[in-house]
Amino acid sequence: MKNSLPHIIPFPDIAKPYLQGDGLLFPARARDTPFNGWSKAKAALDKRLDGVAHFTIHDIRRSASTFWASLDIEPHVTEALLSHLTFKQDVQGTYNRFRYLPQMREALAKYQNFLISFVAR
Repeated sequence: MKNSLPHIIPFPDIAKPYLQGDGLLFPARARDTPFNGWSKAKAALDKRLDGVAHFTIHDIRRSASTFWASLDIEPHVTEALLSHLTFKQDVQGTYNRFRYLPQMREALAKYQNFLISFVAR
């Protein structure tokens, strides 16, 4: 993570076939460590997306955040899923050390159910 802190995401069942090694969704190439080659991967993706308007990785995060809001996922849970620490500034950040894992698990189960029903249509 950019903030150099570990980030735990309670992946729903739909993600399990894609997890590798120690539960990494995006492992580094040929290593059982987290992926960290964003610049090269983004450049390669841009080459494959001929004709697609410019976008950044943050556009994907923004889209996820917006979509989760449409599923009535609480903003603080979305912030936890995105590993944003800004929602825990000042007094809350000092005293509230809760990771929101149960709420994150519930939010991703909602997302999983949406994806399953969307694909079924």
